Amino acid sequence: MMDYRNEDVPRYFLWEGLWCLTMSLCLIMVFPLGMGIKGASIATSISCIAGGCMVLVYFLFFSNQLKFYRLKCTWKSFKLTVRNVGYMARIGFATFLQELAMGIMMITGNYMFLSRLGEDGVAAFSVGCYLFPIIFSISNAVAQSSQPIISFNYGAKNMERVGRALRIALGTAVISGLLITLCMWTGSPLLSMVFLPADSDAYAIASKGLPLLGLCALFFAVNITFIGYYQSIEKVVISTVYSMLRGIIFVIPAFLFLPGLIGDIGLWLSIPFAEMVTMLTIVAVYFARKL
Repeated sequence: MMDYRNEDVPRYFLWEGLWCLTMSLCLIMVFPLGMGIKGASIATSISCIAGGCMVLVYFLFFSNQLKFYRLKCTWKSFKLTVRNVGYMARIGFATFLQELAMGIMMITGNYMFLSRLGEDGVAAFSVGCYLFPIIFSISNAVAQSSQPIISFNYGAKNMERVGRALRIALGTAVISGLLITLCMWTGSPLLSMVFLPADSDAYAIASKGLPLLGLCALFFAVNITFIGYYQSIEKVVISTVYSMLRGIIFVIPAFLFLPGLIGDIGLWLSIPFAEMVTMLTIVAVYFARKL
């Protein structure tokens, strides 16, 4: 097992940074170059190829501890491979739900925005849909960076380090979430202008709604960090349940009922509400289990 406390840490962040930089090609090709969906497809392909090549180069030439080995074509090796794949799928199911939940959130949100605000509302919400993967990536980076440390020390029965890593990860998540919220509060007109004409009705809706959507960043970052923590200590069921709470169970009713209770701002507050309720649930259960 790799110890991520060594010199591999800077390289890990280097590859992550380069991959995120490559993803910005989508924005460049779609808008400044005017290539539309074709540009997005090309940029996504380039990003995947570049990210894969960087990882391959790292493992071949720079990794000190993780190496490629020739496959063993034996029955025992096959059984071990099946067992390990099943184990990884079980542990990673919560992460799969997170990706699935993003699609469910966008579909439900599009339907509700269209039903209440028409095409301009959908166009405004699409700006949030473009920004949400960035929020997800930043928050997920915090969770994924802490996972190897937590997992390694959990396996070594060093619970003091596990607790310290979780505290550092949560602190980083809170700071990241607050900064994202601040950026969306102060920069919503500029962010909306990137995607929409400044004189359009959709722009007016987006510039007023993005600060409300940005409230989800803090809760989301904490939720993702806790889910990653439970994955790292092999608590499969609880990490899966929390992924379902924030991505499906809470967010769909929020979209359906909040607008009827508080008006159109409920459309923008549905995701923050679902994330907030999930965070309160996670924190309450965490401290209840510790008592």
